[in-house]
Amino acid sequence: MVTDDLENDWRRPYAAGAFDWGGTLSASLRKKGSSKFGYEVVFEIRFKKASPEAVGLVDELCTDLGLNPKASVEERDDIGDQYEVRLTTRNDVRTFLEYVGPFLAARHEQAAILLEDVFPALDEGRHRTAEGMVEVASMLDRVQERGFQRGGSHKKYDAETVADDLGVSL
Repeated sequence: MVTDDLENDWRRPYAAGAFDWGGTLSASLRKKGSSKFGYEVVFEIRFKKASPEAVGLVDELCTDLGLNPKASVEERDDIGDQYEVRLTTRNDVRTFLEYVGPFLAARHEQAAILLEDVFPALDEGRHRTAEGMVEVASMLDRVQERGFQRGGSHKKYDAETVADDLGVSL
């Protein structure tokens, strides 16, 4: 729950800007043999910077929101240490996006698809049918299409692959 203090917190637009221009968002499927259709939906928001202050501020904000950020330091002699904070659960990613959403610019469309389509579909259990899993995979494809991740845009388990695997027509 966001309190009045957090609602007016100056860190809110800062975190949105840090996410827009320096964070990464992953919302995808991965193979999981123990799940009903062999896939699970995974989410991650990641901030990685050379500035411990910048990453520390995002980490502190996430903690104040009641989230469970995972912070780490990668020691690198060649270019200096890299500080990182990650959110890896559906609820943490959702809460963070709800909190910074009004201030997002570059990632506004991605956040909207997750908040308006993906999370409600998962909450309703639509991924528990083959057709619903393909529908969720299609939504995740849209999240990726609206993004701008470095390192290419290929995704191993897109809607077409999942549909073929589950015998569902698109």
